[in-house]
Amino acid sequence: MRKTKFNDGFIPITDDFMFCTVMEDRDRCKEFLQRVLKIEISEIEVVTSQKSIRRRIKSRGVRLDIYVKDTDGNSYDIEMQTAYEPFLAKRTRYYHSEMDGYLLRKGVDFEKLGKNIVIFICTFDPFGLGESIYTFESCCVNHAELRLGDGVSSVFLNINGDNECIDNNLTNVLEYLRTGKTTDDFTRGLHQEVMKYNNDRDWRDNQVTLEMKYRMKYRMGFDDGAKQGQEQARRDIITKLLLKGFSTAEISEIVECDEEEVKKLSSTK
Repeated sequence: MRKTKFNDGFIPITDDFMFCTVMEDRDRCKEFLQRVLKIEISEIEVVTSQKSIRRRIKSRGVRLDIYVKDTDGNSYDIEMQTAYEPFLAKRTRYYHSEMDGYLLRKGVDFEKLGKNIVIFICTFDPFGLGESIYTFESCCVNHAELRLGDGVSSVFLNINGDNECIDNNLTNVLEYLRTGKTTDDFTRGLHQEVMKYNNDRDWRDNQVTLEMKYRMKYRMGFDDGAKQGQEQARRDIITKLLLKGFSTAEISEIVECDEEEVKKLSSTK
């Protein structure tokens, strides 16, 4: 394997690729979902990380960090969100749509559609009210107590929330995500996995390279027509690679651009 240079900084669980790797374990993912949603899940049938869903050739695709399906037909998407995004709610809406469309395409009838739950783990407060968890479901505007019952839920975790009105199980998870401090068997298990992959040089080398390739192709491949956005995405990726210690030649290969472009940006840092 070709070794890639990068800074030997600790990769926390809030790194999306680390999170996806750790959560690929069914039992671990099941316990995480149960703690967040305060439900009992009979059994998880599918756990897939970095799952691509593209229902139509010309449609915008979506890549889910963690896609989960349980034996009762319910679908879950878990996303790690470390940067503020003003249109996060609309992205959630699109994810719900694509998840249902994916199941319907596979032959599931409307009446057999299970719950559709999208969870964003945010390292910031997405709504500015200090809550640790925000849960949205459809209800009647005229009668708030009247629920639509469509099975669609959008959940936003704020790891910096006040932890009021949540139980110890979720508090322990948020504490670990925020500080890395383990407070129970589950978070200790998470940390053991994080440490295992941090100490695995091959995994670190491979994941850093895959991360950059994925981000570049995803952000530029699905944003056709947004030239300014594409150029900014390219600069962002090059900058991150430079900070990780990649060489000019390696960056040029990953980003698929001329080395002079990398050198020019490097000289401004």
